[in-house]
Formats: sequence, structure tokens, C-alpha cells
Amino acid sequence: MYKNNTPHIDLVPLMDTIFLLLFFFLCAALLQSGHLAAGLSVQGERLEKYHTITITAERTSGLDTVEAWPVLIKADADVPFERISEVLRRLQERGIAQIDFAL
Repeated sequence: MYKNNTPHIDLVPLMDTIFLLLFFFLCAALLQSGHLAAGLSVQGERLEKYHTITITAERTSGLDTVEAWPVLIKADADVPFERISEVLRRLQERGIAQIDFAL
């Protein structure tokens, strides 16, 4: 039998990888467009104009009485981010657009 000794490069795995990366970045771009805008309060800024939500390791206070005005979130350093993320999700469901974080 005659054997062909020319090298063969299979490009199928390369094309699969390229399409997989393209799909990943398209999905990431679509998910990023629905982000929630948030800012940090400036030092010395008057806090009376905000509705304050306090998140500690034991409980979350002020979340049930939120209206449609600016919200300030104060969280302890030892609070897991999942709890803060849950508060942000609930605020987004209520249509709260302006959310700031206290340092």
C-alpha cells in the first residue's frame, strides 16, 4: 500500500474553539447590558437625602421601607457579597435606579 507522508493539520478543533469563544463573548456582552448602575457617596456628602439600608452579619434593616428615592447601602466588611447581591436584586425589582454605597 502506498502511504502519503505529507503532514496533515486538522483545523476542526481550532474552528470549534474560535466559535466557542465567539459565543462566550456574545453572551457576556448581552448579560453586561442589563447592569445596575451604582456609585459611591462622596466624603462629607449629606446623607439625609438618602434612604439608608444597613447590612450587618446578623440582619438587614431598611430594605422593606424603600421608596423611589436614592438609596445608600452601608454594609459591614464581614458581610458576604451574596447578601449584598440579594439586596441589589430586590432593589432592582422595585425599580430603584440610584444606589450608592457608603465607605
